[in-house]
Amino acid sequence: MRMPQAAWRQSLRMRLLAGTLFWIACTILVAGWGLSALFRQHVQAQFQAELGIHLDQLTAQLTVNPQGQPQLTLPLSEPRFGSPYSGYYWQIDAIDPADRSGGQTQLRSRSLWDVVLVVPKDALAQGDRHVHEVAGPQGRRLILVERSVRVEEGTDGNPHTLRLLVAADAALMADPVSRFHGALWSALAML
Repeated sequence: MRMPQAAWRQSLRMRLLAGTLFWIACTILVAGWGLSALFRQHVQAQFQAELGIHLDQLTAQLTVNPQGQPQLTLPLSEPRFGSPYSGYYWQIDAIDPADRSGGQTQLRSRSLWDVVLVVPKDALAQGDRHVHEVAGPQGRRLILVERSVRVEEGTDGNPHTLRLLVAADAALMADPVSRFHGALWSALAML
């Protein structure tokens, strides 16, 4: 038995509407996922660029005193480096010439208070910049940028190879991303 013409058209309309709604929902989900990933990458790149600027400033202010100890000619411009457990940290380690890994901590920001950052052992070539995720004060997750520099200054007559570290609380990067995700998915759900 054949379906009446009106019922057949109604059935076709419902199938077309269901298919259209399905593909619109899929498109919205893919667009939301793509926007979310792009925003996360942008925030991560900006965060690492900011840490790189602080690392460049730390490098520029670094000198070695007559006793062979590293020191800064001026404090860094970010005031949070001076407040204990503020979320912004820097540290200078001597590099062991035998295995090119970090050695004893020579100098660190006041914000680290009584904590020393532990960095994964990796061979840093002169001037290379590496990014790591490490544990920081109060168990916080930190994003850390490091560089190896050779300082020729000092009256002890020896060049010094140092590892410079700048780190910040990963929550400073994760919080804006999670707020954006919440707003994005709410807007897409209403759409």
